Amino acid sequence: MSSKHRIGFDLDRPTKIMGMTKDEICFLIFGLACFMFSSNKLLGGILMALSLVLIWVVKRLKKQIGGFNIKAFMWWYFGYEQGKPTLPPSHVRKWNK
Repeated sequence: MSSKHRIGFDLDRPTKIMGMTKDEICFLIFGLACFMFSSNKLLGGILMALSLVLIWVVKRLKKQIGGFNIKAFMWWYFGYEQGKPTLPPSHVRKWNK
């Protein structure tokens, strides 16, 4: 396959704007709004700094749980499955028996 037919990005990834996903942009906007509309600029600056720390924490968390699937997690730990079974049988998850 020639290089002109290759997809240069992962289709499962969320859309990013300026390197941030939608939830991270919302945290940034919240921090900026707290700073701009606060009558006490010290408190607004602290809230803005906390929103930047929250963005950093969310980015690290997303990096650590890359490829996480909530349905597989619910099935693996709680046996919950909705609809037609698509995951392996439950005896596979019983390792110590």
